[in-house]
Amino acid sequence: FLDKSLGVVLNISESNVYQEALITSSAYSTATTATDTRPLVPTTLNFQWAPRFNKRFATTLTTDYRINPYLDVGLVTIYNYVDLWTPQRTVIFNSSTGARSQVVGADPLLSFTSAASGTVQVNPVAVSKMGETFTLIPRALFKRGNFELEAKGAYSDSTSWYDPLGHRQSIRDTNSPTATGITYRAQRSSLLSSDWKFTQIAGPDIALGSSYSNPTLTANDGRFGRTVLFSGELIGTLKTHQWLPITWKSGIKTRQQIQKFEDDQLAKRYDYAPGGVIPARGAWDAYRSPWEYSLAMNDGSATSLSGATVFMPNLRAIGDLYNNSRADFRQNWGTNADNYYQSYVARRRRYYERIDAGFLMGTTKFLRFTARAGLRWEETSTEASEADTRTPAEVRAAGFPVSATGIATTIPGIDYQFLSQPRVKRTGKYDNLFPSASLKYNVAPNLDLHFGYSSTIRRPSYVNLAGVW
Repeated sequence: FLDKSLGVVLNISESNVYQEALITSSAYSTATTATDTRPLVPTTLNFQWAPRFNKRFATTLTTDYRINPYLDVGLVTIYNYVDLWTPQRTVIFNSSTGARSQVVGADPLLSFTSAASGTVQVNPVAVSKMGETFTLIPRALFKRGNFELEAKGAYSDSTSWYDPLGHRQSIRDTNSPTATGITYRAQRSSLLSSDWKFTQIAGPDIALGSSYSNPTLTANDGRFGRTVLFSGELIGTLKTHQWLPITWKSGIKTRQQIQKFEDDQLAKRYDYAPGGVIPARGAWDAYRSPWEYSLAMNDGSATSLSGATVFMPNLRAIGDLYNNSRADFRQNWGTNADNYYQSYVARRRRYYERIDAGFLMGTTKFLRFTARAGLRWEETSTEASEADTRTPAEVRAAGFPVSATGIATTIPGIDYQFLSQPRVKRTGKYDNLFPSASLKYNVAPNLDLHFGYSSTIRRPSYVNLAGVW
């Protein structure tokens, strides 16, 4: 456009992919005894059905504009959005809660009968993860004679969060309901096959929700992360010819990263207690999934006493129950209010890092020699925002009980110990000088000898090295 002074490129794309997997994993006992010399006895057979719906949208707008013969400017604008939906369903067969000798079978790797204390555990999990990134990349380039000046910048704001209840109207999980006292027979065709066929022999019917305990749920996911990046650099190049032809290059650069991480998933843990009473079993009996659990993808099967398959709770229906009957759910803060501490203290992080750098480099040619020398300075500054924690002695003096690990054991105590004072900022700083030099000699048109020395530091960002702590 504009007599070829303005160039524009626009890209828009969307991808929708469905993939499916049935993941099988096993655990074994290797503790042989004088009366039980079988080398491997299965203790756990775990089957996770994990379909994935991946939606990705991306748009990029690139513009370049030549203001005059000496100056070009450009801007790249990028927007990305991803939506991952994976309604996972897991069934775990435990052969015994006691000794391996209770598991019957001469070759249990192919066929065995569980102990009467066997269990069947079901664990549907709704994973709904969204991500959104907005990026700006401006640049400007000035050239005139032997001088060149280039400026670049970048800004990126990336957010990732999990929200199955808000986005899919589904609770996250039911905290692994378990049927106990189950005896079953398991068989497969070969050692390299995963076509396990389970047949229940005794115990509560594993096809009925009334056989399963643990009426606890996680209403939503709660994980959230945000990363904001700023960077800018200014690089100048000058060619001089006073004694030797030398190309000088110098520049400055800054990069700043802001990291925010939260995970209050455990704060969304609830017990189902209609009328104030938590049922021992069968809380989800009326909320059976309309999609029956199947091992057919592995050519396997699971058959209960009544000839049906394993019971699986319906997370979407339980989500409706949670939204419509909130009074029937009681928040579960765990032992010593640990879920509260993890959600609002241990798993909330703020981190800031800034790296500033400057360099000067010269390159010259003389006869068959090319020589280069340079010096780079780099400074790294860090800042972490953390809770200003009171000591266990202060917490006890205020009248709150404290555990052996030094953490208050009640919610008011945790509030007093970790959240009653403004957050503090822990800072750090270091800098380095990095020299470099090289010499190249052109021995022949097809042969160079090259000698060089350099010093540098490379590492991943801190959040990739050690999480957000």
